[in-house]
Amino acid sequence: MSAPPESRTIAQHGEYECRTLDLSAAGLDAVSRLLRTTFPQATHLTPSYLHWLYDQNPAGRALGWNACLDGELVGHYVLIPLFARLFGTEASGAHSLNGAVHPDHQGRRLYARLGELSHASAREAGLQFLIGVPNANSTHVFVRTFGFQLVGRLQARLGSGPIARDPAEHAVDYARLWDQRNVRWRLANPSTRYSLRVRGGRGEVRAASGRPGIRALLGFVDPAFAPPGLGPPPPGLDLFIGADPALRWSRSLYVNLPMRLRPAPLNFVFKDLTGRDRRIDPGRLRYAALDFDPY
Repeated sequence: MSAPPESRTIAQHGEYECRTLDLSAAGLDAVSRLLRTTFPQATHLTPSYLHWLYDQNPAGRALGWNACLDGELVGHYVLIPLFARLFGTEASGAHSLNGAVHPDHQGRRLYARLGELSHASAREAGLQFLIGVPNANSTHVFVRTFGFQLVGRLQARLGSGPIARDPAEHAVDYARLWDQRNVRWRLANPSTRYSLRVRGGRGEVRAASGRPGIRALLGFVDPAFAPPGLGPPPPGLDLFIGADPALRWSRSLYVNLPMRLRPAPLNFVFKDLTGRDRRIDPGRLRYAALDFDPY
């Protein structure tokens, strides 16, 4: 259960009262209403989805801050805990997701204030890094205001068939760690149904992309980690969004999508919370849609 409101940390931002997250049923219902007001097309942001994402994550409960005015939730910033292999060592961090300010309250630096408070909470909790995949409109906030490194733009490829991969393992600066417990939680997302195809010893996870005839290829998992009962994918083309130096696109039947056709041009950003100012080499990043929440 989440802490009662009176015990949650409070900060001010002008006329707004900022509080650490309320993960109660009422709190998640309020967040869902705010997110769906701010992002009308994101119908999946239901209270049950938020309960799964914020409160059931095996890596830890969500961290973040809300902003209220006269008792109404008008701003939200959240960090989702995760584990990754970072510069060769297992590390705990968090993914920035679902930041929102009500349209009537934008332009008052409220998003920046909630982000700064949330990042400070992550550092106090002992997390070692933060990541995010902002779109072109919000990347500048992460880089200029929050001090994230702009690692680079994620690839978007459309095609069919297997994706060629180098047999030798590539050293990477960042790759999310997935064990059975975390994979099964990820594929228990109540807003989406997943399929699994095993090919070359790897499990390929897919979901509907929202576009006729196109499936989202989320990424690759150990088939033993996948939950039972996942059926094969329907026929169609595959959309892959991510980065992986081991994938060999020149030997695969995939084409690079032009910017105007991409679902959302996404940039990968990184912030080191250890004080060592480490930076990720763009060519040493492994990241895919499985690692965040578009599907």
